[in-house]
Amino acid sequence: MLKSLRIKNLATIEEVELGLESGFSVLTGETGAGKSILIESIRLALGDKGSTDVIRTGTSETSIEAVFEGTDPPGSEEDNQTFVQRRITEKGSGRGYLDGTLVPLKNLRAAGDSLVDIYGQNDHVFLRVAENQMDYLDRYAGALALRGKVAHAAIEVRRLFRRKQELLASAQDRKQRLDFLDYQIQEIEKAELGTGEEEVLRSDRLILKNSEKISHWVDEALTLSYSGDASLASLVSRLQPLLEQLAEFDPESKPALESVSQFSITIRELGEHLIQFRENQSRSPERLEQTETRLSQ
Repeated sequence: MLKSLRIKNLATIEEVELGLESGFSVLTGETGAGKSILIESIRLALGDKGSTDVIRTGTSETSIEAVFEGTDPPGSEEDNQTFVQRRITEKGSGRGYLDGTLVPLKNLRAAGDSLVDIYGQNDHVFLRVAENQMDYLDRYAGALALRGKVAHAAIEVRRLFRRKQELLASAQDRKQRLDFLDYQIQEIEKAELGTGEEEVLRSDRLILKNSEKISHWVDEALTLSYSGDASLASLVSRLQPLLEQLAEFDPESKPALESVSQFSITIRELGEHLIQFRENQSRSPERLEQTETRLSQ
């Protein structure tokens, strides 16, 4: 039971201390006498939200102290008696104390559930807690044990439902993956890719992108090696008969003659290769585009 209540600087109250005896007590008075302020002070003392509006005009702090006797809430240190204090300052900060120890407001609210029941218009503190409502109903129906079984079954059903959703999602992901792989397989088969084709295409692309420079180099190489009046092939063709005649008088010249003859063959083969290479090259932009498209595929 509430043994004593001390209020300081709350709303219109400057300071009041109320002592209560055992049994039934009644506070009466006309409207505006302050009865609701007393109830509000008990609420604040037991952890209800408070604002600076409750502080009495001209003061900087409100304080409520309450002593309860005959019950020991969690956190109480004194046997059969509990001391609760709440302070709210003009800065908006508030502090709560339980048996002289600073505690969070949620601790005051937890203690208040076992210390006080307030009845009024939609104002019964205990019955406002949903868990308490369930306890009353299930206890009345004799279903507390069944409630535990149902709760366990509900947890299991939710677990199975989540597992079902995971399996359905996994199956859907698998189907999408298989469809994508099937599409890729069809695209690969449709492309009719050849072994080594990519390397050939890359080589062709490099040549096509540099066709002008390559054409110039081929022409220069042909002029110097094969087709020019002063080309290597022309010079070698003039040198070879001279060495043949000299070899009749100088046997040691024969190895040199053989080397020149082999070189003449090499020059001729080089010229033929360059001519063929030039004929095979196309400067067509369409061919470069076709090569790029195939490489992309």
